[in-house]
Amino acid sequence: EEMLFILKELNLYDCFDSVYGSPMPKKTAIERSINEFSVKNEECLMIGDSQADLEAANANNIKFLLRLHDSNQSMKRVFKGFSVNNFIDYESFFTNK
Repeated sequence: EEMLFILKELNLYDCFDSVYGSPMPKKTAIERSINEFSVKNEECLMIGDSQADLEAANANNIKFLLRLHDSNQSMKRVFKGFSVNNFIDYESFFTNK
């Protein structure tokens, strides 16, 4: 309910077809979304900032974009794929620059 409240307050609620959160495991939420919306794994992208996010993406065989911040810099050693420090950097992910 807290996530829904935040999305509504930020006027982002209508940007999402579905919202999942705790206590549902991330792996399960991704799997459910893939099935519910009949999309292929290769059409999906998980944006996350933690090891648990990376593991959920890997478990569902989907792409992962790491959002770096001050408290997760150690993720750079674990994840060798694309990462951004802010979403202004997103273009490099989608254009492979």
